[in-house]
Amino acid sequence: MTLASFNFSTLEQQFAPRKTLTREIALEPLQHFLKNLGDPQKHLPPVIHVAGTNGKGSTIAMLRAIYQAQGYKVHVITSPHLYDITERLVLANVQITQETLWNTLKEHEVLAKKHHLSWYELLIGVFFILASRIPADVMLLEVGLGGEFDATNVIDAPALSLITPISLDHHDFLGHDLKDIAKAKAGIIKESCPCLSAPQPPLVNTVLKETVQKLNCSFHCVSLDKKSTPQPNLLGEHQRENSQLALKAVALLQDKLPVTKKNSEHGLKNIIWPGRLEFLKQKEGVNLWFDVAHNPASAQAVHDFFTKRPGKKCLLFALLKSKDAKETLKPLVKAFENLMFFTPKDIDNYHSPRELSCMAQDLGIKSDINITLNEALQTALSLSPSDILIAGSHYFSDELRRI
Repeated sequence: MTLASFNFSTLEQQFAPRKTLTREIALEPLQHFLKNLGDPQKHLPPVIHVAGTNGKGSTIAMLRAIYQAQGYKVHVITSPHLYDITERLVLANVQITQETLWNTLKEHEVLAKKHHLSWYELLIGVFFILASRIPADVMLLEVGLGGEFDATNVIDAPALSLITPISLDHHDFLGHDLKDIAKAKAGIIKESCPCLSAPQPPLVNTVLKETVQKLNCSFHCVSLDKKSTPQPNLLGEHQRENSQLALKAVALLQDKLPVTKKNSEHGLKNIIWPGRLEFLKQKEGVNLWFDVAHNPASAQAVHDFFTKRPGKKCLLFALLKSKDAKETLKPLVKAFENLMFFTPKDIDNYHSPRELSCMAQDLGIKSDINITLNEALQTALSLSPSDILIAGSHYFSDELRRI
């Protein structure tokens, strides 16, 4: 079978989209599916389960780099992907092939439909099946959305529940109340299992502390000390915070997974994690950048980085309708002299460029409306800026390949 035959998009359309996260739906369909297959999620190496609003992927990438530098075999499950669905699953340090993923999905397609799984639930179930077949020393498991009712939460007892910074996002699934969002994220904390958290807003801290007390868990919270934390091979001061969280997680698990200081530092220096203040290339003498920032907190991190760079800067931006566009734009308009809004290929799921332009105008910034990313890029290049940032989503990264 050729690579062209692995049409994951067509297969995805045969399954329901991600379900609304409610107690009525919960995790039973996936649990029943996995039980029919011998509960592979119960036959995994020690799991570090990661939830939060921002920094999940970066923190996992750091942990992977550190553990691999020590010589460990690492399984990794993340979402979403940038360019290829196989990015979501790494088995014993090796990214899964399209052929292996396709064959395993097709092998379990009928059973998945019998249990009415969503596409995301099927992917997570298949990832657990594959991960249970190959020996490894540790698994890094990223929550897709929320926590309590996310498909990854079918695991029983993680070695560590890790909570990255929590803020407002995914209003359509998790609501507009920070307390409710924190409760959803805290749902990954399991009885008597240790929990580690990044610094959080007071309300979130209260929710986490109440949860760990109820479940008799040890609770550890990172106190930020950027000066003593090495800068990882990722740009932005916020990545120092993520690296401090990763290093604390490594320290808490030293008895199970010993790591030397030298290998921790080596891992952080060699980390690769695209889509986060990623320098793409120079085009006509202009620096092109890409960042998946799609909520106010990640937009603030982008602001903090680009305001320190000299010269004129342009932002090319598109955002899913499910995101809070105005709050996300607020920090961005302060960092870029020129804004261009464009329409990605999947136009139905995004705020219209005109809508975003009106929001920018309300914030006191003029902007240009463009039909495509390439058109927006040509408009930006004509202004001869020092930097152009393309931002707002994971889901138009394919278009970046053609610029």
